[in-house]
Amino acid sequence: MRLRRTFTVAWHLSWLEWRLLAEAGGCLVAARLAVWFVPFRRLAIGLGDKMAESPAEDTEAQRASAALIGWAVPALGRRLPWMSQCLVQAVAATWMLQRRRIPSTLYFGLAKDTGGELQAHAWVRSGTQVLTGAKGRHAFTVVATFAEPRLSTGPNCTMPQ
Repeated sequence: MRLRRTFTVAWHLSWLEWRLLAEAGGCLVAARLAVWFVPFRRLAIGLGDKMAESPAEDTEAQRASAALIGWAVPALGRRLPWMSQCLVQAVAATWMLQRRRIPSTLYFGLAKDTGGELQAHAWVRSGTQVLTGAKGRHAFTVVATFAEPRLSTGPNCTMPQ
């Protein structure tokens, strides 16, 4: 039943949405490989300024573009044959937002579960929207952030048509 619903939804997607899903797929593959093979100190260079945050203000066009990215990355991440956990999705979404010059912040959080084991989580915020990793993020203490607060709010901040 779920496969049938997936095909029904896919049939009704626009070309823009298909193109966005293709980009999200490429970014998720690249992020997965980067998380596996690139030392984090090198990966972090491309994520933005450490311990910085982007502004909560954004334009309507940025909000719309960010919302589409927030739909595409988790939607595709759930359907890939490998596990696209929160870190992979957060890195992929950050790269897609940076490509569009939309300010965002990637958060890293830590928490202890009921057994005392340390748990980690990553999520991305753009403006006031949490795009990836929104579920359960309030249980985590933020230990690091990465942001590109200097990104432009000029005409290149929207989705390609």
